Amino acid sequence: MTRPASLTAEQVYQRCPPEHLDFETTETLEALELPCGQERVLRALEFGASMRGNGFNLFVLGPAGSGRHDLVRRFLERRAADESAPPDWGYVFNFQQPECPRAVRLAAGEGRTLQADLDRLIEDLHASIPAAFESEEYQRRLQELKDGV
Repeated sequence: MTRPASLTAEQVYQRCPPEHLDFETTETLEALELPCGQERVLRALEFGASMRGNGFNLFVLGPAGSGRHDLVRRFLERRAADESAPPDWGYVFNFQQPECPRAVRLAAGEGRTLQADLDRLIEDLHASIPAAFESEEYQRRLQELKDGV
């Protein structure tokens, strides 16, 4: 079997006349939302992101600098915009079983509100607890207890 002749650069190069383009440089072009010609990648991402059970993850391979992280982020941001926000989860101390915190399910966004409220509570307690021990009422009652009254 004979080997086919190699192609020349002129045979494989296709020139695109600049007058056919409606831009001066590519810097003025908007970035594509998702890649063109990557239908298989997009189908795989769609399949992986549609799994509703627990324990499913997306694992994306590609050479460094290929933009895979940016692609997946843009894909998921676009997909998430069409879905309702998931609930927030918080963990609180379990006084009956200290080694097993209790999970608290909150409406989306409520976790930040709870955290801000707890931060304010801690600030208030830092001021009010020492003040309570320094009050005249506390000092009087402490003296009564010491005196055995």
